[in-house]
Amino acid sequence: MDKDTKNAKAEAWDVMRRQYWAGGYNGGPGALDVKAFLEGVDATSSICILGASTIGLIKAALARSCLVTVVDFSEKTMGDMLKELRSDTLTGQIADLTKPDSVPQNTFDVVAGDRIFNRFDAREAEKAAQSMLRLLKPGGLLRTKIRLGIYGRDIPLMQAGFEDGTLLEFYNPATSEIDYSKAVHLLSNTLSAHGNIPSTVLQEFYVLRGREKRFNLAEVIDLHEAPRQNGARLVHTRAVYPDPDTPADILITFRCEGHSQKDAG
Repeated sequence: MDKDTKNAKAEAWDVMRRQYWAGGYNGGPGALDVKAFLEGVDATSSICILGASTIGLIKAALARSCLVTVVDFSEKTMGDMLKELRSDTLTGQIADLTKPDSVPQNTFDVVAGDRIFNRFDAREAEKAAQSMLRLLKPGGLLRTKIRLGIYGRDIPLMQAGFEDGTLLEFYNPATSEIDYSKAVHLLSNTLSAHGNIPSTVLQEFYVLRGREKRFNLAEVIDLHEAPRQNGARLVHTRAVYPDPDTPADILITFRCEGHSQKDAG
Protein backbone atom coordinates (compact mmCIF):
# COMPACT_ATOMS: atom_id res chain seq x y z
CA MET A 1 0.00 0.00 0.00
CA ASP A 2 1.40 3.38 -0.99
CA LYS A 3 2.43 5.38 2.06
CA ASP A 4 0.83 8.58 0.75
CA THR A 5 -2.56 6.91 0.40
CA LYS A 6 -2.46 4.79 3.55
CA ASN A 7 -5.66 4.90 5.58
CA ALA A 8 -5.02 6.94 8.73
CA LYS A 9 -6.88 4.31 10.76
CA ALA A 10 -4.19 1.77 9.88
CA GLU A 11 -1.90 3.71 12.20
CA ALA A 12 -4.07 2.62 15.14
CA TRP A 13 -3.35 -1.02 14.38
CA ASP A 14 0.32 -0.26 13.71
CA VAL A 15 0.38 0.93 17.33
CA MET A 16 -1.65 -1.96 18.77
CA ARG A 17 -0.19 -4.84 16.76
CA ARG A 18 -0.10 -8.27 18.48
CA GLN A 19 -1.01 -6.79 21.87
CA TYR A 20 -4.63 -7.06 20.74
CA TRP A 21 -4.51 -10.85 21.08
CA ALA A 22 -1.40 -11.39 23.23
CA GLY A 23 -1.86 -8.66 25.84
CA GLY A 24 -4.29 -10.48 28.08
CA TYR A 25 -7.26 -9.00 26.21
CA ASN A 26 -9.85 -11.18 24.48
CA GLY A 27 -11.18 -9.04 21.66
CA GLY A 28 -13.06 -11.93 20.11
CA PRO A 29 -14.53 -13.69 18.33
CA GLY A 30 -15.52 -16.32 20.89
CA ALA A 31 -15.89 -20.04 20.29
CA LEU A 32 -19.60 -19.82 19.42
CA ASP A 33 -18.93 -17.00 16.96
CA VAL A 34 -16.13 -18.96 15.31
CA LYS A 35 -18.40 -21.96 14.87
CA ALA A 36 -21.01 -19.78 13.15
CA PHE A 37 -18.43 -18.05 10.95
CA LEU A 38 -17.04 -21.38 9.70
CA GLU A 39 -20.29 -23.28 9.19
CA GLY A 40 -19.89 -25.38 6.04
CA VAL A 41 -16.23 -24.39 5.57
CA ASP A 42 -13.96 -27.35 4.76
CA ALA A 43 -10.73 -28.20 2.95
CA THR A 44 -12.29 -27.35 -0.42
CA SER A 45 -13.19 -23.80 0.64
CA SER A 46 -11.35 -20.56 0.05
CA ILE A 47 -11.97 -18.09 2.85
CA CYS A 48 -10.99 -14.46 3.26
CA ILE A 49 -10.78 -13.19 6.85
CA LEU A 50 -10.96 -9.44 7.27
CA GLY A 51 -8.54 -8.30 9.95
CA ALA A 52 -5.21 -9.84 10.98
CA SER A 53 -6.08 -9.27 14.64
CA THR A 54 -8.88 -11.88 14.40
CA ILE A 55 -6.36 -14.53 15.25
CA GLY A 56 -8.73 -17.05 16.89
CA LEU A 57 -10.86 -17.20 13.73
CA ILE A 58 -7.76 -17.49 11.53
CA LYS A 59 -6.43 -20.40 13.61
CA ALA A 60 -9.78 -22.20 13.45
CA ALA A 61 -10.00 -21.78 9.68
CA LEU A 62 -6.47 -23.13 9.23
CA ALA A 63 -7.42 -26.16 11.35
CA ARG A 64 -9.98 -27.02 8.67
CA SER A 65 -7.18 -27.26 6.08
CA CYS A 66 -8.76 -24.68 3.81
CA LEU A 67 -7.01 -21.89 1.92
CA VAL A 68 -7.05 -18.81 4.16
CA THR A 69 -6.34 -15.28 2.97
CA VAL A 70 -6.22 -12.50 5.55
CA VAL A 71 -6.80 -8.93 4.39
CA ASP A 72 -5.67 -6.02 6.54
CA PHE A 73 -4.48 -2.45 6.02
CA SER A 74 -1.86 -2.59 8.82
CA GLU A 75 1.42 -4.05 7.63
CA LYS A 76 2.70 -4.34 11.21
CA THR A 77 -0.31 -6.25 12.56
CA MET A 78 -0.25 -8.46 9.47
CA GLY A 79 3.45 -9.15 9.97
CA ASP A 80 2.91 -10.11 13.61
CA MET A 81 0.10 -12.48 12.68
CA LEU A 82 2.01 -14.17 9.85
CA LYS A 83 5.05 -14.62 12.09
CA GLU A 84 2.92 -16.31 14.73
CA LEU A 85 0.77 -18.48 12.44
CA ARG A 86 3.16 -19.92 9.89
CA SER A 87 1.23 -22.10 7.45
CA ASP A 88 1.45 -23.14 3.80
CA THR A 89 -2.29 -22.49 3.45
CA LEU A 90 -2.17 -18.96 4.90
CA THR A 91 -1.69 -15.81 2.82
CA GLY A 92 -1.69 -12.21 3.95
CA GLN A 93 -2.70 -9.37 1.67
CA ILE A 94 -2.35 -5.68 2.51
CA ALA A 95 -5.45 -3.91 1.23
CA ASP A 96 -7.83 -1.19 2.36
CA LEU A 97 -11.52 -2.10 2.34
CA THR A 98 -12.42 1.58 1.93
CA LYS A 99 -10.68 1.43 -1.48
CA PRO A 100 -12.53 -1.34 -3.36
CA ASP A 101 -10.05 -1.42 -6.23
CA SER A 102 -7.35 -2.56 -3.77
CA VAL A 103 -9.02 -5.93 -3.07
CA PRO A 104 -9.14 -8.99 -5.34
CA GLN A 105 -12.28 -9.69 -7.33
CA ASN A 106 -14.48 -12.83 -7.56
CA THR A 107 -12.03 -14.85 -5.47
CA PHE A 108 -13.51 -16.34 -2.29
CA ASP A 109 -16.24 -18.79 -1.28
CA VAL A 110 -16.57 -17.13 2.14
CA VAL A 111 -15.63 -13.69 3.45
CA ALA A 112 -15.68 -13.33 7.23
CA GLY A 113 -15.40 -10.14 9.25
CA ASP A 114 -15.64 -9.87 13.03
CA ARG A 115 -16.92 -6.38 13.87
CA ILE A 116 -14.83 -4.99 11.02
CA PHE A 117 -17.82 -2.91 9.93
CA ASN A 118 -17.89 -1.21 13.33
CA ARG A 119 -14.51 0.39 12.56
CA PHE A 120 -15.93 2.60 9.80
CA ASP A 121 -17.73 5.91 9.64
CA ALA A 122 -20.78 6.17 7.37
CA ARG A 123 -18.86 7.02 4.19
CA GLU A 124 -16.22 4.35 4.80
CA ALA A 125 -18.93 1.75 5.43
CA GLU A 126 -20.38 2.31 1.96
CA LYS A 127 -16.98 1.68 0.38
CA ALA A 128 -16.31 -1.36 2.57
CA ALA A 129 -19.59 -2.96 1.50
CA GLN A 130 -18.48 -2.58 -2.11
CA SER A 131 -15.20 -4.32 -1.28
CA MET A 132 -16.95 -7.20 0.44
CA LEU A 133 -19.10 -7.78 -2.65
CA ARG A 134 -16.04 -7.57 -4.88
CA LEU A 135 -14.16 -10.24 -2.91
CA LEU A 136 -16.81 -12.94 -3.33
CA LYS A 137 -17.23 -15.55 -6.02
CA PRO A 138 -20.72 -15.95 -7.50
CA GLY A 139 -22.79 -17.67 -4.82
CA GLY A 140 -20.21 -16.90 -2.16
CA LEU A 141 -21.16 -15.96 1.39
CA LEU A 142 -20.31 -12.89 3.42
CA ARG A 143 -20.54 -13.48 7.16
CA THR A 144 -20.14 -10.26 9.07
CA LYS A 145 -20.56 -9.79 12.79
CA ILE A 146 -21.79 -6.34 13.83
CA ARG A 147 -22.17 -4.85 17.27
CA LEU A 148 -25.47 -2.99 17.14
CA GLY A 149 -26.05 0.33 18.87
CA ILE A 150 -23.81 2.20 21.26
CA TYR A 151 -20.78 0.33 22.56
CA GLY A 152 -20.54 -0.27 26.29
CA ARG A 153 -17.27 1.65 26.38
CA ASP A 154 -18.98 4.64 24.73
CA ILE A 155 -21.33 5.14 27.66
CA PRO A 156 -18.89 6.44 30.33
CA LEU A 157 -17.23 8.63 27.71
CA MET A 158 -20.57 10.10 26.61
CA GLN A 159 -21.64 10.59 30.22
CA ALA A 160 -18.43 12.49 30.96
CA GLY A 161 -18.92 14.57 27.83
CA PHE A 162 -22.47 15.39 28.85
CA GLU A 163 -21.30 16.46 32.30
CA ASP A 164 -18.55 18.77 31.04
CA GLY A 165 -20.50 20.08 28.05
CA THR A 166 -18.30 18.57 25.32
CA LEU A 167 -20.47 15.61 24.22
CA LEU A 168 -21.48 17.11 20.88
CA GLU A 169 -17.85 17.79 20.05
CA PHE A 170 -17.21 14.06 19.63
CA TYR A 171 -20.65 12.48 19.19
CA ASN A 172 -23.15 13.28 16.44
CA PRO A 173 -26.61 12.01 17.46
CA ALA A 174 -28.00 12.66 13.97
CA THR A 175 -25.60 10.17 12.34
CA SER A 176 -24.71 8.06 15.42
CA GLU A 177 -21.02 8.65 14.79
CA ILE A 178 -18.47 8.94 17.59
CA ASP A 179 -14.90 10.19 17.33
CA TYR A 180 -12.57 9.36 20.22
CA SER A 181 -9.90 11.66 18.76
CA LYS A 182 -12.15 14.59 19.68
CA ALA A 183 -12.45 13.38 23.29
CA VAL A 184 -8.80 12.99 24.24
CA HIS A 185 -9.32 15.01 27.42
CA LEU A 186 -11.74 12.39 28.74
CA LEU A 187 -10.10 9.11 27.79
CA SER A 188 -7.75 8.62 30.74
CA ASN A 189 -10.71 8.59 33.13
CA THR A 190 -13.24 6.69 31.01
CA LEU A 191 -11.45 3.91 29.10
CA SER A 192 -11.53 0.63 31.00
CA ALA A 193 -8.52 -1.67 31.05
CA HIS A 194 -7.99 -4.07 28.14
CA GLY A 195 -6.05 -6.88 29.78
CA ASN A 196 -2.38 -5.95 30.15
CA ILE A 197 -2.29 -3.47 27.29
CA PRO A 198 -0.63 -0.27 28.58
CA SER A 199 -3.07 2.60 29.02
CA THR A 200 -0.91 4.88 26.86
CA VAL A 201 -1.09 2.40 23.97
CA LEU A 202 -4.82 1.94 24.46
CA GLN A 203 -5.55 5.67 24.40
CA GLU A 204 -3.42 6.22 21.32
CA PHE A 205 -5.14 3.28 19.62
CA TYR A 206 -8.63 4.70 20.11
CA VAL A 207 -7.59 8.23 19.17
CA LEU A 208 -6.08 7.02 15.90
CA ARG A 209 -9.19 5.00 15.06
CA GLY A 210 -10.98 8.31 14.56
CA ARG A 211 -14.66 8.56 13.67
CA GLU A 212 -16.81 5.42 13.77
CA LYS A 213 -20.52 4.87 13.16
CA ARG A 214 -22.81 3.02 15.53
CA PHE A 215 -25.28 0.99 13.46
CA ASN A 216 -28.79 -0.36 13.70
CA LEU A 217 -29.75 -3.58 11.88
CA ALA A 218 -31.67 -1.92 9.05
CA GLU A 219 -28.71 0.34 8.26
CA VAL A 220 -26.34 -2.62 8.09
CA ILE A 221 -28.56 -4.59 5.72
CA ASP A 222 -29.25 -1.58 3.49
CA LEU A 223 -25.56 -0.66 3.24
CA HIS A 224 -24.57 -4.19 2.23
CA GLU A 225 -27.40 -4.69 -0.26
CA ALA A 226 -26.91 -1.34 -2.01
CA PRO A 227 -23.71 -1.98 -4.06
CA ARG A 228 -23.84 -3.44 -7.56
CA GLN A 229 -20.91 -4.81 -9.52
CA ASN A 230 -21.13 -6.40 -12.95
CA GLY A 231 -24.70 -7.44 -12.24
CA ALA A 232 -23.87 -8.87 -8.80
CA ARG A 233 -25.24 -7.84 -5.44
CA LEU A 234 -25.33 -9.02 -1.83
CA VAL A 235 -28.61 -10.45 -0.59
CA HIS A 236 -29.33 -10.83 3.12
CA THR A 237 -30.15 -14.46 3.93
CA ARG A 238 -29.76 -14.89 7.68
CA ALA A 239 -29.11 -13.13 10.98
CA VAL A 240 -28.28 -14.86 14.27
CA TYR A 241 -26.98 -13.96 17.71
CA PRO A 242 -24.34 -16.71 18.20
CA ASP A 243 -23.14 -15.91 21.71
CA PRO A 244 -25.52 -15.07 24.59
CA ASP A 245 -22.60 -13.44 26.41
CA THR A 246 -22.47 -10.71 23.74
CA PRO A 247 -26.17 -10.04 23.07
CA ALA A 248 -25.53 -6.89 21.00
CA ASP A 249 -23.39 -8.80 18.49
CA ILE A 250 -25.28 -10.14 15.49
CA LEU A 251 -23.83 -12.33 12.75
CA ILE A 252 -25.39 -11.51 9.40
CA THR A 253 -25.01 -13.62 6.28
CA PHE A 254 -25.27 -12.27 2.74
CA ARG A 255 -25.05 -14.26 -0.49
CA CYS A 256 -23.44 -12.91 -3.66
CA GLU A 257 -26.10 -13.23 -6.34
CA GLY A 258 -26.67 -12.15 -9.91
CA HIS A 259 -23.28 -12.34 -11.60
CA SER A 260 -23.62 -12.17 -15.36
CA GLN A 261 -22.74 -15.31 -17.33
CA LYS A 262 -19.53 -13.63 -18.54
CA ASP A 263 -18.39 -12.75 -15.03
CA ALA A 264 -19.36 -16.12 -13.59
CA GLY A 265 -17.56 -18.08 -16.29
